[in-house]
Amino acid sequence: MKAVKLTTANIKGWPSITQPLSGRDIFIGENGSGKSTRLEGFLFALLGYVPGKGKELSDTFKLCSAGEMSGTLETDTGFICTRTIKEKKTKHQDGDKSFSLSQTISVFPPRGEKTDNQKRDRIAAELGDFSIMFNLNALFALSDNEKRKFIFSLTDPAQFGWTKERFLSEIEGANVAFHDLVPKLSLIWDPNGSVQDNVANCLLWVKQQISESKALLKKAQGTKENLLAQKRAIGSDPGSVAELGAEYQKAKDDLVKISEEITQAKERIKFASDLRFKIDSLRKKLSAPEPVMISREDIFAMGENLAKADKEIEKANREREKAETEAADLFKQMKELEVPIRNLTAQGLACKDVLTKIAASKGLCPLIGKKCKANLNDFTAERTTELEQMRKEMTKLKKQNDDLAEKQVAAEKRIKEITRAIETMHVTKLSGQRTLDSLVKNNELAQKDTEARNGLKKQIEDAEAELKNLNIVDINPMESVRQGLAGQIRNLEMEIDKRKTIATMLGAFDRANIEAVELEQKVDLLEDLATALGPVNLQGKILKDTIGPLIGKINNLLQMTGRDYNLKPILTDKNGKEIFDFVWEKHGSEISFESLSGGEKVVFGAALATALVLQKNPPLKTLIVEASECDEKNLVAMMDALDKFGGDINNVLIATHIMPSVTAPSWQSHKLHLS
Repeated sequence: MKAVKLTTANIKGWPSITQPLSGRDIFIGENGSGKSTRLEGFLFALLGYVPGKGKELSDTFKLCSAGEMSGTLETDTGFICTRTIKEKKTKHQDGDKSFSLSQTISVFPPRGEKTDNQKRDRIAAELGDFSIMFNLNALFALSDNEKRKFIFSLTDPAQFGWTKERFLSEIEGANVAFHDLVPKLSLIWDPNGSVQDNVANCLLWVKQQISESKALLKKAQGTKENLLAQKRAIGSDPGSVAELGAEYQKAKDDLVKISEEITQAKERIKFASDLRFKIDSLRKKLSAPEPVMISREDIFAMGENLAKADKEIEKANREREKAETEAADLFKQMKELEVPIRNLTAQGLACKDVLTKIAASKGLCPLIGKKCKANLNDFTAERTTELEQMRKEMTKLKKQNDDLAEKQVAAEKRIKEITRAIETMHVTKLSGQRTLDSLVKNNELAQKDTEARNGLKKQIEDAEAELKNLNIVDINPMESVRQGLAGQIRNLEMEIDKRKTIATMLGAFDRANIEAVELEQKVDLLEDLATALGPVNLQGKILKDTIGPLIGKINNLLQMTGRDYNLKPILTDKNGKEIFDFVWEKHGSEISFESLSGGEKVVFGAALATALVLQKNPPLKTLIVEASECDEKNLVAMMDALDKFGGDINNVLIATHIMPSVTAPSWQSHKLHLS
């Protein structure tokens, strides 16, 4: 099976690429022509990430040149897989924006896969999840420890029978003295960890034990030397401790007795001091000025004044109500005059209008003229008399209305005056009420103060009586006796301790000597165990078993090129220091990688990369080669080597800026141009 087509979108500035694949494809072009875009797009479609750039979505999305990127692989079996990463922008209520990434996967033809995890498993089953991005210089730039981790990451030592049981058996078989340490190593072994990590953790534990044991040994040796010096200084006779026991015990008993008496005396002195302080504090409280009581007669008189104020306010309210009634009655009378005044005004205007028309017609009837036989003079005289009477009546009504208006204004003024007076009386009453309440409260507080003062006087009397009954003594003579006993006890303790120290030191010296010997033996045993676990022994044995098949594959591949030397791993240098490196064996000599020619390095790199892919053996065996720094001679040598021993590799993709002058028919050249 091989991949026959690669399709990408928005990777490294290229909106879309559709690239047919032959299985042996070399992409040639300047920087920016899309060579690495095709290599990294292939890896993204196959693995979901680009090795060396990180496995997080954010690491891969750095290759995207828009809001979405995708990669699709199609095989000659008809299987198609597509991976897409999208960026989503979310605008929050506070106006801030946040961005997130999501990946979707599709496979064809489907077999009931619903979730992305199921689709990933399908891709892994169809194509595998391993591909080599060939960079030989990066491999040989790794440290020895990183090289070991890289080799172990390719093949699990457990495949070659390296289990926990075999590991423990190898340790116990190396030295019977390791028997007691095997159970501790067994506890360190993590069943979920790799063989190499577990061996490394066991070795780390052993080295920690060596460090701790050496520290204890150094301490034990120092203790032994110190005890030896003390022994020489103090002497070797511990003497008798029993003869000092009775004297020491009696002095302690006497000290306890006198100490109790002093404690009781101090407690009485302290209690007397507290009583004196209490009496002084109570007397200070009594010395404060007593509050003044207001007489009941004064409070009663103020209450009478407030009652009178209530009556005055009530009287004023009645006067205001009377004035308001009077004003309302006057307003009503004025309203009643409005109708006759309005009617009389209308009648006068009508009469005046008729007289005006007669005067304008010069004595003739304003309606029918000379044909009218009526005497208009009499009519005019009557209307004139009537108009005069209306004027007199109107004057009378207006005077009556003016009188009422004047009285109403006076009534409204009286209402305002009474209202202001009531408000003033209310303010005065409230002020008096507050004063009265304050005086009543003052009398209540004064009564409580009197009761409290009586209580204080009683407390002073009780405290003075208690102080008088205390038996206060001078403790200075007692303190002198106690100090003398304490000094006697210290001297006895020092003498007893000295005699005990001599006896203890002699025993401690013997124990320290034994402990130092045991620790020396433990350190030797642990160092032997560390050596047994190290790269020269057990770790080297595991590494040889693990790397053996890979070295075999590499050497078998190299034989196809006609070279008569093999690759060999080196675990220690000439001084026995642990390392991890490769050399060539040629005619009995060992040649370092650095001494190889450029072409030999490229051929070896091709063999190593091919062997790694074949070692993993994924369904789609792919080799991705970034050869931008490779000259034409070495590029042709690598392509020739891959033709000879890379037949089992399904797809090889090479990126270079050189157009090889000669290419085998199996290779498909793709010359790319800047976009």
